[in-house]
Amino acid sequence: MDNIRAICCFFLMALVARNHAGLVDIKAKGAKGDGKTDDGPAINNAWKEACAGAAPSGIVFPPGTYMAFPPINLTGPCKGPMEIKATGATIKAPPELEKFKTGTWISIMYVDRLTMTGGTFDGQGQESWKNKKCGDKQTSCDIPANINFGFCKHSLIKNVTSVNSKYFHIIVLRCDNTTLEHITINAPKNSPNTDGIHLSRLIGVNITNANIKTGDDCISFSERSENVRVEKVTCGPGHGISIGSLGKNPNERPVHGIWIKNCTLIGTDNGVRIKSWAAAHPGSVNDVHFEEIIMEKVANPIVIDQNYCPAKSCKV
Repeated sequence: MDNIRAICCFFLMALVARNHAGLVDIKAKGAKGDGKTDDGPAINNAWKEACAGAAPSGIVFPPGTYMAFPPINLTGPCKGPMEIKATGATIKAPPELEKFKTGTWISIMYVDRLTMTGGTFDGQGQESWKNKKCGDKQTSCDIPANINFGFCKHSLIKNVTSVNSKYFHIIVLRCDNTTLEHITINAPKNSPNTDGIHLSRLIGVNITNANIKTGDDCISFSERSENVRVEKVTCGPGHGISIGSLGKNPNERPVHGIWIKNCTLIGTDNGVRIKSWAAAHPGSVNDVHFEEIIMEKVANPIVIDQNYCPAKSCKV
């Protein structure tokens, strides 16, 4: 019996070792995890090694606090499924806006079958919120989002926390058939343009069990968002759950097949909203479902605004 136990233990250890063999520890690439040293190069180097290695692979952040100066580019395509494990880790962006050259802090692009688990991503955006460069108007903005997922299809993002982003917290672009679950987003009511989760040009996305506190839309949908299900999301403070703003650019693709169900909005400016710019280009929104929505102290529970122009700068 003891021999059988020993053999089983051996095979279990071998299985665990095999499953984690492809994970590259960022500390093995020089990350200090002291909350002061720039660990950005170590993160990028760990990713490059993992992405080029035998699949499945990925990177791991041991528990600790990591300062990560931009750019953090976790880009594929890789040889197979990739994993980012950051449970117990806090990753901080530099607070100074001048250290950013583009509109993203952490960019995760062109990775099929990504699994991202855990981690608190702190954008340290308090000083940036005072900056007038990024007003809510029809101009581009280079103030960085916390995490930008692009073309990461068939993926799972879970137990991730984003706090105090300088701009949008999480952008999800063209990530078809992807699930975000147990997402926590935290920023104060006075943090401008800090949308929680922004979706664009994707098909088949599920968002479930999220708690979002922010200074703008908790969840926002841009053009060609199709077949998206949002369930068990708590929102507030914030501007509510918004489809749009749409019609800013010509030839935008329709928004179609949106289900918002079993969500709670507390103390938000708006509840559920569809909005298009004043003098918008033609477009369409259809097959939208709002079901079992609980609202408490919401100023405008249901809004359909086809003349959206908060900065009064639109050409009507």
